Amino acid sequence: MPQPTPAAFADSLRVSDSLRTAADSLQGKTDSLAAAVDSLRDTTNAVQAAARDIGDASELLVQGRWDQFAAKVLETVSRMLLDFIPDLIKALVVFFLLFGLYKLARAVLQRIVRSSDRMDEGLKNLILRSFRIVGVLLIFVMVLAQFGIDITVLVGGLSIAGLAIGFAAKDTLENFISGVAIMLDRPFRVGD
Repeated sequence: MPQPTPAAFADSLRVSDSLRTAADSLQGKTDSLAAAVDSLRDTTNAVQAAARDIGDASELLVQGRWDQFAAKVLETVSRMLLDFIPDLIKALVVFFLLFGLYKLARAVLQRIVRSSDRMDEGLKNLILRSFRIVGVLLIFVMVLAQFGIDITVLVGGLSIAGLAIGFAAKDTLENFISGVAIMLDRPFRVGD
């Protein structure tokens, strides 16, 4: 029986590692899919309960039983608020925490940028505006995540939209990036 060569052994180890990595990735995707199915099941149950409540309330409205209709509407609204309030509280806590951190980081960045003599005013404004846009988007996405909204879909959609806008505005973006490069390199100054 022939002995395996060291190269063949190394190849089989690489294949084995590759298969193990693929299996781990597949397990992660399976877990993610199971979580998405659970979330969808919870959402479906909530929608079905709301549909039942709306059907019951509309039936009471048609029959002219105003007091029972009002009680059903109040019961439905209070149940929906009780389901919504914990998410709202979490979202508010995350918003105020991240907004405070954003304000602190922005103040530090402004102090650093404004004290720099080497930076052009246009570049200073560009850095501060870019920081503001990124900070607000990050806070917005994190607050949405507290309501159970799947932000990966949102981020994926934004990246596809960004790619489409990038191709559509190729020349404009090219000129913008060239302008930023000129501000960074500073090959000339006012009065040259």
